Amino acid sequence: MKKLITIAIILIMVTALCVCPVLAAGGNGDGSGGGGGNSPLSVVSATIDGAAVDGAETGPDGTITISFDRGMNKNSETTAAAISITGADSTVSFDGDRTFTVSFSGLEPGSYTLVIGAAATANNGNTLGTDYTATFTVKAADQPADPEPATDPEPAADPEPAEQEPEPAAPDAPDAPAPGETSPKTGEPAVLYVFCAAALAAAAYAVIRLKKTED
Repeated sequence: MKKLITIAIILIMVTALCVCPVLAAGGNGDGSGGGGGNSPLSVVSATIDGAAVDGAETGPDGTITISFDRGMNKNSETTAAAISITGADSTVSFDGDRTFTVSFSGLEPGSYTLVIGAAATANNGNTLGTDYTATFTVKAADQPADPEPATDPEPAADPEPAEQEPEPAAPDAPDAPAPGETSPKTGEPAVLYVFCAAALAAAAYAVIRLKKTED
């Protein structure tokens, strides 16, 4: 009976020695959980504005959220140092356990790449192994349209001058009839005037002569 008890105890101890390393492999390396075992560290997601960073379009200011597959508490500073955005200033902070955030502002329009270096390290010492990259685009901010220049009103047309009534023409003075022409008043030829004048002159002369003779 004692031998059977001894054999049972030995079997239990051997089984415990075999099972404990397997259970330990399911932890995060420091006994705090998180899984991963001895496999390489991996990135579960990298998002911006709720969408995957790779291929995203965003404004000049934003925040990227990065999640890993295991605890990062022990090596959060090492991992933060391995995270950057090419060609841009950014701030990396550790949000606890498995999450990091990358904040940026004032980026010029263009293409940028998030880089998580191979040196990112989990609690159990395992690293990412290779660089993780995701490219996104910063679009130009909408600019207000230039106001249209005010146009000067067209000058009013000059009023047309009123038509002036023509001045009445002065009556033409009657022209003296030329010899052989008809007088405008009597209709007699001009020669008649000459003849009458000569007759009157002859008569006057005859009267004067007669008077002298009588004297």
